[in-house]
Amino acid sequence: MSQLNVMTKLVVVMLLGMGIFLMVGGAQLALLGGSPYYVASGIALIICSVWIWQRRTAGYWLYCCFAAVTLVWAIVESGFDLWALLPRLTVPMALLLGFLLTPVRRDLAIKPSRAWVSPIILSAYVLSLITGAVNAQFTPQPGLGLMLSSEGKAPQWTHYGASADGDSYSAADQINRNNVAQHAPAWTFHTDEDAATQITFQSTPIEIEAVVSENALITLTEVYSSGGKENVKETLIDALAEAFHPSVNTWEYPVSNC
Repeated sequence: MSQLNVMTKLVVVMLLGMGIFLMVGGAQLALLGGSPYYVASGIALIICSVWIWQRRTAGYWLYCCFAAVTLVWAIVESGFDLWALLPRLTVPMALLLGFLLTPVRRDLAIKPSRAWVSPIILSAYVLSLITGAVNAQFTPQPGLGLMLSSEGKAPQWTHYGASADGDSYSAADQINRNNVAQHAPAWTFHTDEDAATQITFQSTPIEIEAVVSENALITLTEVYSSGGKENVKETLIDALAEAFHPSVNTWEYPVSNC
């Protein structure tokens, strides 16, 4: 029996490496209560690599089944959300390209009458991603109006740069250049940063309607009024679970705050 073509060997190595990665990482995820699909995917890819090394056409069919099931799983799991589909489909789609190569098909003795399966599945992947891209362009963002509403109203900090214009301006005027010298710190909070490795916590809190969103910080008023004067750290930790604005879906509108 002649040796496998170098392209077929490359496909075997990629399948084996990705299979081990998914199986080990998927096992850790499953132990934490995540989806067991990654473990099953890893095992399937390892079996594929072994069968392809043995020149068994079954390796081709197993991978086609894996790719098709993965596509269905990704759509059920994420819908046609482009950014959710990309991490689920990119690697399977890239590996699927290997089965379009003539040397690989020759080594696996894939008959022309059966070679159409992988291109059909690949086309379905591409169509799904295109649908996700189109969907991303026309899906309304319910939080966008709230983000843009900060200008001309009560002081809010809805973006990394304060407003949609990034002007870093706040309309808050209780503390100004005339009275700032009269104030003293009410309390301070240390984030226990590692001075040895110089790992520091740097963040710009996003504040919408008096609630700080998607951040490890809450307003001074919330901490101070909730009895945090003597136990600030515990008060902060307890308040983190409620530090999201209830009317804003943070998954559906763009917020950059770190």
